Amino acid sequence: MHIWASGAADQIIGDGLYTTLRHISLLMELMYSDPARYSCMFQSYVQLTMMDNHTAPVEKPIKMMERSIHSGRYCFIENLHRGGLMADAEYAVLDQWFQWITANVNVQPDLIGMAGRTRMYLRTSPEVALERIRRRSRDEERAIPESYVRALHELHEDWLVRRAQFPVPCQVLVLDADQDLSLLKEEFNVRKQEILCRSEVKSPVKSDRPAAASAAAV
Repeated sequence: MHIWASGAADQIIGDGLYTTLRHISLLMELMYSDPARYSCMFQSYVQLTMMDNHTAPVEKPIKMMERSIHSGRYCFIENLHRGGLMADAEYAVLDQWFQWITANVNVQPDLIGMAGRTRMYLRTSPEVALERIRRRSRDEERAIPESYVRALHELHEDWLVRRAQFPVPCQVLVLDADQDLSLLKEEFNVRKQEILCRSEVKSPVKSDRPAAASAAAV
Protein backbone atom coordinates (compact mmCIF):
# COMPACT_ATOMS: atom_id res chain seq x y z
CA MET A 1 0.00 0.00 0.00
CA HIS A 2 2.81 2.43 0.79
CA ILE A 3 3.71 2.44 -2.91
CA TRP A 4 0.72 4.54 -3.82
CA ALA A 5 0.09 6.35 -0.55
CA SER A 6 3.51 8.01 -0.61
CA GLY A 7 2.74 9.95 -3.78
CA ALA A 8 0.25 12.25 -2.09
CA ALA A 9 1.82 12.31 1.36
CA ASP A 10 5.16 13.64 0.12
CA GLN A 11 3.46 16.68 -1.39
CA ILE A 12 0.83 17.37 1.25
CA ILE A 13 3.35 17.58 4.11
CA GLY A 14 5.09 20.41 2.30
CA ASP A 15 1.79 22.19 1.67
CA GLY A 16 0.99 22.98 5.31
CA LEU A 17 -1.04 19.88 6.13
CA TYR A 18 -0.42 20.09 9.87
CA THR A 19 -1.57 23.72 10.07
CA THR A 20 -4.62 22.78 8.02
CA LEU A 21 -5.40 19.86 10.32
CA ARG A 22 -5.27 22.11 13.38
CA HIS A 23 -7.70 24.52 11.74
CA ILE A 24 -10.05 21.71 10.72
CA SER A 25 -9.91 20.18 14.20
CA LEU A 26 -10.93 23.47 15.84
CA LEU A 27 -13.67 24.13 13.29
CA MET A 28 -14.91 20.54 13.57
CA GLU A 29 -15.26 20.90 17.33
CA LEU A 30 -17.31 24.07 16.82
CA MET A 31 -19.42 22.44 14.13
CA TYR A 32 -20.32 19.39 16.22
CA SER A 33 -21.04 21.52 19.29
CA ASP A 34 -23.42 23.84 17.39
CA PRO A 35 -23.96 22.56 13.82
CA ALA A 36 -26.75 24.98 12.95
CA ARG A 37 -24.40 27.90 13.58
CA TYR A 38 -21.06 26.57 12.33
CA SER A 39 -21.82 23.96 9.63
CA CYS A 40 -21.64 26.39 6.72
CA MET A 41 -18.34 27.88 7.90
CA PHE A 42 -16.86 24.41 8.43
CA GLN A 43 -17.99 23.05 5.06
CA SER A 44 -16.75 26.20 3.31
CA TYR A 45 -13.29 25.56 4.71
CA VAL A 46 -13.49 21.85 3.86
CA GLN A 47 -14.47 22.68 0.28
CA LEU A 48 -11.50 25.05 0.00
CA THR A 49 -9.00 22.52 1.37
CA MET A 50 -10.45 19.75 -0.80
CA MET A 51 -9.99 21.86 -3.93
CA ASP A 52 -6.44 22.61 -2.83
CA ASN A 53 -5.75 18.89 -2.31
CA HIS A 54 -7.28 17.96 -5.66
CA THR A 55 -5.14 20.47 -7.56
CA ALA A 56 -1.87 20.08 -5.61
CA PRO A 57 0.88 18.80 -7.95
CA VAL A 58 2.48 15.44 -7.25
CA GLU A 59 5.54 13.73 -8.69
CA LYS A 60 4.08 10.22 -8.53
CA PRO A 61 1.71 8.76 -11.17
CA ILE A 62 -0.90 7.87 -8.54
CA LYS A 63 -2.49 10.38 -6.18
CA MET A 64 -4.33 9.10 -3.10
CA MET A 65 -6.86 11.23 -1.23
CA GLU A 66 -9.15 10.64 1.70
CA ARG A 67 -12.60 11.77 0.55
CA SER A 68 -13.09 14.40 -2.14
CA ILE A 69 -14.86 17.63 -2.93
CA HIS A 70 -17.64 15.47 -4.42
CA SER A 71 -18.32 13.44 -1.28
CA GLY A 72 -18.27 16.70 0.66
CA ARG A 73 -21.07 18.11 -1.48
CA TYR A 74 -23.11 14.96 -2.14
CA CYS A 75 -22.95 13.52 1.38
CA PHE A 76 -21.80 15.88 4.12
CA ILE A 77 -23.33 19.17 2.93
CA GLU A 78 -26.44 17.34 1.75
CA ASN A 79 -26.83 15.66 5.13
CA LEU A 80 -26.58 18.94 7.06
CA HIS A 81 -29.16 20.63 4.84
CA ARG A 82 -31.61 17.73 4.97
CA GLY A 83 -31.28 17.60 8.73
CA GLY A 84 -32.21 21.26 9.08
CA LEU A 85 -28.73 22.20 10.29
CA MET A 86 -27.87 24.36 7.28
CA ALA A 87 -30.07 27.19 6.00
CA ASP A 88 -31.34 27.14 2.42
CA ALA A 89 -29.29 30.23 1.55
CA GLU A 90 -26.07 28.71 2.96
CA TYR A 91 -26.74 25.46 1.09
CA ALA A 92 -27.32 27.37 -2.16
CA VAL A 93 -24.06 29.34 -1.79
CA LEU A 94 -22.00 26.18 -1.13
CA ASP A 95 -23.68 24.41 -4.05
CA GLN A 96 -22.95 27.31 -6.41
CA TRP A 97 -19.30 27.25 -5.38
CA PHE A 98 -19.22 23.48 -5.94
CA GLN A 99 -20.80 23.82 -9.39
CA TRP A 100 -18.29 26.50 -10.38
CA ILE A 101 -15.30 24.51 -9.10
CA THR A 102 -16.29 21.29 -10.86
CA ALA A 103 -16.96 23.19 -14.09
CA ASN A 104 -13.77 25.27 -14.08
CA VAL A 105 -11.15 23.41 -12.03
CA ASN A 106 -9.64 20.02 -12.86
CA VAL A 107 -10.77 18.01 -9.84
CA GLN A 108 -10.83 14.22 -10.05
CA PRO A 109 -14.14 12.66 -8.96
CA ASP A 110 -12.85 10.22 -6.34
CA LEU A 111 -14.04 9.26 -2.88
CA ILE A 112 -11.68 7.63 -0.43
CA GLY A 113 -8.80 6.97 -2.75
CA MET A 114 -7.69 8.69 -5.91
CA ALA A 115 -6.52 6.21 -8.52
CA GLY A 116 -7.01 7.43 -12.06
CA ARG A 117 -10.77 7.49 -12.67
CA THR A 118 -11.82 4.79 -10.22
CA ARG A 119 -13.65 5.47 -6.97
CA MET A 120 -12.48 3.31 -4.11
CA TYR A 121 -15.32 3.03 -1.62
CA LEU A 122 -14.24 1.77 1.82
CA ARG A 123 -17.59 0.38 2.87
CA THR A 124 -18.00 0.38 6.65
CA SER A 125 -21.12 -0.39 8.65
CA PRO A 126 -22.40 2.38 10.96
CA GLU A 127 -21.80 0.13 13.98
CA VAL A 128 -18.12 -0.36 13.13
CA ALA A 129 -17.69 3.32 12.25
CA LEU A 130 -19.15 4.39 15.60
CA GLU A 131 -16.95 1.93 17.49
CA ARG A 132 -13.85 3.28 15.75
CA ILE A 133 -14.87 6.84 16.58
CA ARG A 134 -15.24 5.89 20.25
CA ARG A 135 -11.97 3.95 20.25
CA ARG A 136 -9.84 6.77 18.84
CA SER A 137 -11.50 9.20 21.28
CA ARG A 138 -10.77 12.51 19.57
CA ASP A 139 -12.00 15.52 21.53
CA GLU A 140 -13.61 17.17 18.50
CA GLU A 141 -15.59 13.98 17.72
CA ARG A 142 -17.09 13.34 21.16
CA ALA A 143 -20.31 15.16 20.25
CA ILE A 144 -20.99 13.17 17.06
CA PRO A 145 -24.46 11.60 17.40
CA GLU A 146 -25.20 8.11 16.12
CA SER A 147 -27.93 9.49 13.87
CA TYR A 148 -25.33 11.62 12.04
CA VAL A 149 -23.19 8.60 11.16
CA ARG A 150 -26.21 6.57 10.04
CA ALA A 151 -27.50 9.40 7.85
CA LEU A 152 -24.10 9.71 6.15
CA HIS A 153 -24.13 5.95 5.64
CA GLU A 154 -27.39 6.16 3.70
CA LEU A 155 -26.19 9.07 1.56
CA HIS A 156 -22.99 7.25 0.58
CA GLU A 157 -24.98 4.12 -0.24
CA ASP A 158 -27.50 6.10 -2.30
CA TRP A 159 -24.70 7.80 -4.21
CA LEU A 160 -22.17 5.01 -4.83
CA VAL A 161 -24.10 1.73 -4.54
CA ARG A 162 -27.77 2.32 -5.31
CA ARG A 163 -26.97 5.15 -7.77
CA ALA A 164 -30.20 6.77 -6.60
CA GLN A 165 -28.96 10.35 -6.83
CA PHE A 166 -26.01 12.48 -7.92
CA PRO A 167 -23.69 11.50 -10.79
CA VAL A 168 -21.05 8.78 -10.48
CA PRO A 169 -18.97 9.38 -13.63
CA CYS A 170 -16.59 6.44 -13.21
CA GLN A 171 -16.31 2.88 -11.95
CA VAL A 172 -16.61 2.12 -8.24
CA LEU A 173 -14.35 -0.36 -6.47
CA VAL A 174 -16.03 -1.45 -3.22
CA LEU A 175 -13.85 -2.77 -0.40
CA ASP A 176 -15.20 -4.23 2.84
CA ALA A 177 -13.67 -1.96 5.49
CA ASP A 178 -15.47 -3.68 8.37
CA GLN A 179 -12.76 -6.33 8.40
CA ASP A 180 -9.60 -6.14 10.46
CA LEU A 181 -6.92 -3.80 9.13
CA SER A 182 -4.52 -6.68 8.47
CA LEU A 183 -7.14 -8.41 6.29
CA LEU A 184 -7.93 -5.15 4.52
CA LYS A 185 -4.23 -4.72 3.69
CA GLU A 186 -4.23 -8.22 2.21
CA GLU A 187 -7.22 -7.34 0.04
CA PHE A 188 -5.48 -4.14 -1.09
CA ASN A 189 -2.48 -6.17 -2.21
CA VAL A 190 -4.63 -8.75 -4.00
CA ARG A 191 -6.57 -6.04 -5.86
CA LYS A 192 -3.69 -3.63 -6.35
CA GLN A 193 -3.91 -3.79 -10.14
CA GLU A 194 -7.55 -2.71 -10.01
CA ILE A 195 -6.80 0.06 -7.52
CA LEU A 196 -4.00 1.34 -9.73
CA CYS A 197 -6.32 1.23 -12.76
CA ARG A 198 -4.25 -1.39 -14.55
CA SER A 199 -7.15 -3.79 -15.01
CA GLU A 200 -10.91 -3.67 -15.16
CA VAL A 201 -12.72 -3.18 -11.87
CA LYS A 202 -14.78 -6.22 -10.95
CA SER A 203 -18.25 -5.95 -9.51
CA PRO A 204 -18.26 -6.41 -5.72
CA VAL A 205 -19.24 -9.84 -4.45
CA LYS A 206 -22.73 -9.77 -3.03
CA SER A 207 -22.92 -10.31 0.70
CA ASP A 208 -25.72 -11.19 3.10
CA ARG A 209 -24.49 -8.63 5.60
CA PRO A 210 -26.45 -5.35 5.88
CA ALA A 211 -25.57 -2.46 3.61
CA ALA A 212 -22.78 -0.39 5.09
CA ALA A 213 -21.56 3.17 5.27
CA SER A 214 -18.54 4.70 3.71
CA ALA A 215 -15.39 5.16 5.73
CA ALA A 216 -15.88 8.81 4.90
CA ALA A 217 -18.45 8.80 7.70
CA VAL A 218 -15.74 7.93 10.22
